[in-house]
Amino acid sequence: MECQEFPDCQECEIQLDMSKTTDISRHFMVFFDNFPISKSTVRTGNNSSEVVTACRSINVGLFLSGNLRRNTSVSIAYPCEENIACITFPGNTLRRVSPDERSISFFLLKAQKSLGDFKDGYRIMDNGIILMHSPFDVVLNLMAIENVHIAEQKYEPNPNYRVSDKGIFVYLMSEDLKRITDNFSSIPHPPTPERLILDLNMYFDSMP
Repeated sequence: MECQEFPDCQECEIQLDMSKTTDISRHFMVFFDNFPISKSTVRTGNNSSEVVTACRSINVGLFLSGNLRRNTSVSIAYPCEENIACITFPGNTLRRVSPDERSISFFLLKAQKSLGDFKDGYRIMDNGIILMHSPFDVVLNLMAIENVHIAEQKYEPNPNYRVSDKGIFVYLMSEDLKRITDNFSSIPHPPTPERLILDLNMYFDSMP
């Protein structure tokens, strides 16, 4: 069915199969304090700084030359009442999303609109994007994630700790955000989330 808002796109129908998320070992999450997006800003390309950052993070996290990182996902999250709203782009099942800002922002817009249709649990759009309204620990369980790493500005190096590419790497966009979990490992906090994602992907890709 053709989308009435963007004629070149099919409607995103909802599915409920989370089984393939366990095939992903490397997860990135950019956690915003809010996420303003609208049809008019996406149409004109006048996106908010939050949306621009989200698009860049998804681009550097997932897209390779002519391919996707199949073992990687990038999530955009923000507080929503007692839960978090989470939009996950999984590299192993993602379809019909191009690396440019217009394509990514369009699907972020569709995802946020679909998140408004339910208050708890998860849904999967027909192009593979996963939508979740859940506490952070439930998100981890749904995606079979055990190791949590949070980029902190107050990071202090631990010479005995070696980071593993199996787990989730969370970049907090605001120091005012409440801690989303107490069980985590601290990692450095570069100036932008896309820098963190790029550096970690390059580091892990170089590992034997």
